[in-house]
Amino acid sequence: MNTVEIIVTQHARERIKERMCIKSLGRMERIAMDAYENGFCLDELTGAMRNHLLKSDKPEEYPDRELRLYGDQVFIFVENYLVTVLPLNMKFRKNMEKKRSKQNKRVVA
Repeated sequence: MNTVEIIVTQHARERIKERMCIKSLGRMERIAMDAYENGFCLDELTGAMRNHLLKSDKPEEYPDRELRLYGDQVFIFVENYLVTVLPLNMKFRKNMEKKRSKQNKRVVA
């Protein structure tokens, strides 16, 4: 399997520490890799959540930016760099729990 090495920027480290209470650099790197490989990308989302993220995304300013939903956070990557982590809007958290539950059922089956 060909995996991409994810580099966590200083800004992303500060946001992970602030928003996820994770201080270990090794753990930050593992979470960044998991988010990149297993997080939901825009193509996998529908409805209000997709529209909300599309409004916050500015493809004309950042054409190479990738948003991944992982846990209750939005991870923003540019190429193989994690540039920041944003909290998921509260009204979408239950929706994400349902999506994760469906995905987990598919993996188990």
